[in-house]
Amino acid sequence: MYNNQDTICAISTPIGEGGISIVRLSGEKTFSIMKTVYHGKGNIDEYSGHTLHRGQIVDPKFGEIDDVMIGIFRAPHSYTGEDLIEINSHGGKLITQKIIDLLISSGARIAEPGEFTKRAFLNGKIDLTQAEAIADMISAKSDVALKFSLKSLNGEYGNYITKYHKELMDLCGLIELELDFVEDDVQFVKREDLLKKINDVISEIDTMIQSFNLGKLFKDGIKIVLVGKPNVGKSTILNGLLMSERAIVSEIPGTTRDFIEDTFTYKGLLFRLIDTAGIRITDDFIEKEGMERTKKQIKEADVVVYIFDLTQEYEEGDIDFYKTDITNSLKCNRKVIGIFNKCDLFDTDIDIIDTFNKEKLRLIFDKNNVIKLSATNKDDIEKLRDKFVDIVSDFNSMEYNRVVTNIRHRDSLKKARASLLKSIEAISLGESSEFISVHFRGALNALGEITGSVTNDDILNNIFSNFCIGK
Repeated sequence: MYNNQDTICAISTPIGEGGISIVRLSGEKTFSIMKTVYHGKGNIDEYSGHTLHRGQIVDPKFGEIDDVMIGIFRAPHSYTGEDLIEINSHGGKLITQKIIDLLISSGARIAEPGEFTKRAFLNGKIDLTQAEAIADMISAKSDVALKFSLKSLNGEYGNYITKYHKELMDLCGLIELELDFVEDDVQFVKREDLLKKINDVISEIDTMIQSFNLGKLFKDGIKIVLVGKPNVGKSTILNGLLMSERAIVSEIPGTTRDFIEDTFTYKGLLFRLIDTAGIRITDDFIEKEGMERTKKQIKEADVVVYIFDLTQEYEEGDIDFYKTDITNSLKCNRKVIGIFNKCDLFDTDIDIIDTFNKEKLRLIFDKNNVIKLSATNKDDIEKLRDKFVDIVSDFNSMEYNRVVTNIRHRDSLKKARASLLKSIEAISLGESSEFISVHFRGALNALGEITGSVTNDDILNNIFSNFCIGK
């Protein structure tokens, strides 16, 4: 069982050399421990909350360890809701480790991963969605991911869930009140009104569940896979998008035998770019394995970019592969872009592309998603970046506080939805308030799991074990 009576300490800044290091101390014995290690002006017990003080950390055996600034945060007005002190020392492994060792020898213990934030949750300073948002903020790799986490941290996402939890709770209260008047056959809420409200909540839950795929996409990054025959310019395009020589570019076909992955951000979005082995008929075992990995990457892609080089010959087998693969990608709701590279070598490139798309590919590409470019032209690469943003433009209509980016939240919403559907079935069958109430309670528990009003040790341990120790 979790013991939050201990006083905990940990380094909250990255371990290493730097300008400052911050060591946190939180719990009932915070001030008594600090009195044994801190020498400064006045009595530390009389320091006001939210103030900074200069002094020295002193080890009785070693002597002075460092000249520090300490931040005073008194319960309940602190991050954890407990008495908390932050020791700002000079950055350095030795200094911070000596301070930690001194605090431990004086009665503190090392914090578990995420234990400061866990205490903030347990002490009612934040709900569970805000706790998870803190971890998301720290790991955010794009402007959009940061916006998602900030909205959650500010409580907007949690408030949205709480709103529907409260509405269902009020209805559940009326239904359960009817149980006291079973013999009188009293209904405190009309069943048609109840059904309407349930359907309204299900509709909102459906919207949030459907937002998960897109929300996760913008949190973790949009996976773009570059596909084409050898030497069509995949690696050159990858290097252009990354603005670095990430992949080897060679005139020798089959240079890329395995996939190469890297990321870039553009207009606030994170893109995960995959350069794959060229698709062609070959007896080379390694090349064949590379092509199998290419096909696997295509299946996992959010956007598949098929690259064609009009200076090369395309046999019927090549065309059959692309027609089949592009069709399958579209059926699986992947976004698909067709790129015709090396168009700077043709005076009438537009006619050539139209003819190729029409006669060979049978107009399989949406004309709006066909791009002609030269992989070595920076302006063309810039247009391609813009195309990547446009192809996921449905993001622009999303409301940040309604977007689900966490698989745990999505699964809880699904459980709430299933319970509400059972309540509709119970009402339709004319079942008693007692049975309707059971299904309502199931939905309430599922929504409560998201914010943490209903939780268990397994859920908490799973969430906070992913935090760093000092957070």
